[in-house]
Amino acid sequence: MREQPKWNHYVCPACGGITIARHDDEGVTPFLIRCRAKDEMHRTGFRLPGCNGMAESQFFNVSQDDGQKPHVIFYRPNAMEAIQVINKEPERFRVAILDHYQQGGSLMKETQPEAKSALKGEAHCHAGSDGECHWEGCPQIKDNEPHKTGRHCPLDDREALKGEG
Repeated sequence: MREQPKWNHYVCPACGGITIARHDDEGVTPFLIRCRAKDEMHRTGFRLPGCNGMAESQFFNVSQDDGQKPHVIFYRPNAMEAIQVINKEPERFRVAILDHYQQGGSLMKETQPEAKSALKGEAHCHAGSDGECHWEGCPQIKDNEPHKTGRHCPLDDREALKGEG
């Protein structure tokens, strides 16, 4: 582990957001990562992607102030820890991640984003009873759901709220 972590910013050309990365150890890291600048955590535990863009590395040409709150942390685990981490990834990615690690690459872990419930009371499904939603913050609209995969809105917790009353 480094004495002091290094900081990098990944800037997203799609939304203009900045994903903050802390590098705890030496190791190769990617030029592009999925934008996490606007991610939020819903109170039900779902991670809500705020943007589907690919953020670009600023090659450490940023403030090295240690007071930043990272979205992701790059680290270099020992071999046994690396195997455990890699085995949790989808099978189609495991060979590539293992190859990256064996060539000196760092692994990445995400930190928890801010809770969505802290956002002005909008952390609920805004769809009408017909399922149509036109709220600009809707995660369904942002990732072209449900047309793309048929996934139900992760903010719809009407059934859970019935049990609270």
